[in-house]
Amino acid sequence: MKELLTNLQHIKIVVGAAGVIVAVLFDSKLGPAKDDLPLRFKVLLTAPIIVAVYYVQHLTDDQRAAQLPYFFSLFVATLIAYSMTWSLLGYTKQISKRRPWWKFWGDSFSYPKVRVMGGRLKPEAKSIIHSKGITTQEFFEGTAYNRDLVWTRESRTCAQALLILMYIAVVLFYIATIAVPVT
Repeated sequence: MKELLTNLQHIKIVVGAAGVIVAVLFDSKLGPAKDDLPLRFKVLLTAPIIVAVYYVQHLTDDQRAAQLPYFFSLFVATLIAYSMTWSLLGYTKQISKRRPWWKFWGDSFSYPKVRVMGGRLKPEAKSIIHSKGITTQEFFEGTAYNRDLVWTRESRTCAQALLILMYIAVVLFYIATIAVPVT
């Protein structure tokens, strides 16, 4: 009977890790946009999540009680940093999306808004924005959503990398905060 309970504890770890992996892979509202973090890279980034779940699951109750305030503090800090990164560097882009072939009613296209990461403005864009007194979002819309006309590529890459790192940190510390230890 004891062996069965031990095996069930390992299954619990696997099920917990699988749930986290599914949540990260199919998260489309809170996580980075598909342009920023494609699915194939999300698959690669699930390894640290499995390691975090495994680590936390093997803490004793005393160790967990000692480390829980740190995990929670880091979770809150990374969540704030992620939100600030998105609010300072994030913009919206309207795209046209063809309706599915089986959905023959309604409009042929829908126009959802997707998130994109900005960066440091190009000098030309900065001068136009200041001279016309418009926002960066309005200028971005006026360029037909051409990111290369608004921001430098290097700064967009750095902003995307920062957003992805903050997202992974939020997920890791969230998992570390809620994971239940094996006793």
